[in-house]
Amino acid sequence: MAILSNPTLDRTVVRLGLRRLEEALLCAPARHQDFRRVSQRFAEAAGSERAVPMLVRVVERDDGRAAILGFASGSKAPLKSPFGRSTARLDISVADAAGVQASMGIFGAVWGWKDTQVGDSLLVMARPVRFGPKLCLDNVEQLDTRYVGKVMPIYLGIPGRVAGNAVNALVGHVLDQDIDLALSSAVAAICEACGLSDEQILDACEAPEQFSDLEDLLAALHAPATPEEGSSALLVAKRIACLAIQAAALRQNARAPHPDAAVGGGDGIVERAATLLRSQPETPTGDQERVTAGIAAALQGSTPMNGLLCGDVGTGKTLAYLAPAVAAHQMGARVAIVAPTSLLADQIARNLVRRFGDAVAVQRVEAGGKITDPQAILVGTAGLTTVAAKAKYTPNFLIADEQHKLDTNTRERMVAPWTHVLDVSATPIPRTMALSLFPGVQVFTIDEQPVQKSIQTRLIDVGHRKLTVGAIQAAVAAGKRAAILLPRVGSGSDAGQDGEVANRSSVLKAAEQFEKAFPGKVATLYGDMSDEEKRGAIEGVASGRTPIVIASTVFETGIDIPDVAVMVIRDADHFGMSQLHQMRGRLARAGGSGECFLMVEDLPALSPETRNRLEAMTRISNGFELAAHDMVNRGAGEFEGAAQSGATTSVFKLVPIRPRDLLENRIELAVTLDQAEERDDLANRRFSQNRLFN
Repeated sequence: MAILSNPTLDRTVVRLGLRRLEEALLCAPARHQDFRRVSQRFAEAAGSERAVPMLVRVVERDDGRAAILGFASGSKAPLKSPFGRSTARLDISVADAAGVQASMGIFGAVWGWKDTQVGDSLLVMARPVRFGPKLCLDNVEQLDTRYVGKVMPIYLGIPGRVAGNAVNALVGHVLDQDIDLALSSAVAAICEACGLSDEQILDACEAPEQFSDLEDLLAALHAPATPEEGSSALLVAKRIACLAIQAAALRQNARAPHPDAAVGGGDGIVERAATLLRSQPETPTGDQERVTAGIAAALQGSTPMNGLLCGDVGTGKTLAYLAPAVAAHQMGARVAIVAPTSLLADQIARNLVRRFGDAVAVQRVEAGGKITDPQAILVGTAGLTTVAAKAKYTPNFLIADEQHKLDTNTRERMVAPWTHVLDVSATPIPRTMALSLFPGVQVFTIDEQPVQKSIQTRLIDVGHRKLTVGAIQAAVAAGKRAAILLPRVGSGSDAGQDGEVANRSSVLKAAEQFEKAFPGKVATLYGDMSDEEKRGAIEGVASGRTPIVIASTVFETGIDIPDVAVMVIRDADHFGMSQLHQMRGRLARAGGSGECFLMVEDLPALSPETRNRLEAMTRISNGFELAAHDMVNRGAGEFEGAAQSGATTSVFKLVPIRPRDLLENRIELAVTLDQAEERDDLANRRFSQNRLFN
């Protein structure tokens, strides 16, 4: 029998991410408060410096006035209706067990008291204070009278989505209606999430003997006999949440062997990839050789690869994956490369032709176009997935360059049970970083820079504008390039505009100012320029005709101008760490030194979190380290949901998990072959579930 619901409870269930009302006990409290001893006399709490739990009763006033008075803001006259629209404060008369009266002042959120009537018993947290002869209760918080003489769970909810008292009402509702059904539903969900039995879960999480089964644990979470029992249950719940996340990560990472997965035979593809790498004009670094061989070796395996190629901007990631991609192509495999922008897709296609010439067939697939040669290496943006679906094209090897800029479905729809997948990024998103903590992901890293370069990053505000102008002047005088980058939103009269219109406005306004100082030397670059206009602007900057470029975030990816010596990122606090690092990576591409200025409006006005993020940029130059820093500070996001960063929750919806928790609670698990095959079956049917890297 289902537990009866109502629209309010249904909304709470949806906002909490629960599948059904019966699973409400998966909402773990944040802590527990001890109300086993509650003060019933004001004299007992007199002199307390903080609020204490008290049981009071609403009574008529001694002076004959209404027991509950409402006041408007700034008004000393009571309102006719205590809960009128303009009510900003309530004054409620209460008495203790000895009959001593006090005035209880409620400010702000008065509607939570609208059902209060004379004769009601109330459990409140408050502090008795005397103002002359008058006794008042200060700092009043209303609590549930169900918890008098008990230990109360405190639910915090989810900021901006659902309040803690709504969670409390939800949990109380299911416990009052059918506690057995609520317990069994929650237990079933936990076992499903972890892929283990009740006993196996408690054993793996080293639960104390007092919890003989998961029902005992859930009972201790929501109705502990003592605060200590509640704390112990919360600790085990966090371990179970980590276990479920680990199981989810392993399910995401797992791939089943497939007879069509292997590319080539023996070590032929490894040798061919190495030969292609060494045939290039530049001498490959040791890291490039190692990564190229590792990717090629993974391609010849019978289990499809889930790969992550991490390397800082400028370390030669593109060549490290192009060599094995071309080797696979030459051995008959279908290869597709997806990039987030047309500029980057163009650059990859040009690189393939320039580096490998007649040894490779390349088709640059435009959105809405057609695949003319399925055996060519296909290069495109997100639109390639739609073109591929229409042509019933599935690659043997799929590469997602600049992974952090692509969404889930872009890659998911092109992945078959035999498809090898390689995601490439200098700054992986937090979820990707967290998933790489667990087995199933092959992580390839490139640390060596092919050229020697030194980048200095400074955090400044607009008061140091002259410093940036001087650096730009010096760069231009030395025959170098300078870039001034602006955030997505407009400024001045254009504030509040959305998308590229506001973006263009900001770029053009800044360009007007710089053109006055550097006549004939300024180019602009922004998203809604045509591809031809973008290429022309980039060529002008690269050739030195217009050595100063004023650009939007389109400069972040696909721009390869070797002599950018100075970069000013305006309103740097509007950008994420990966964006900042990607833009900074355009500096000194051919080696040498570069200066990056992170400019904000007002340094002292920054929030501590924002300042910490920007100062990390001045200390950390490695993209992988920055991604780890980002994961620790922003959270790893959801492993089987949509969020790519932020608080990670699991089967217990209100237990936030930090990356450190995952590391401290790692448990040896095995993913069965059936789970891996099921995962590939979902991919084969283009199921919309989030894949490994999204």
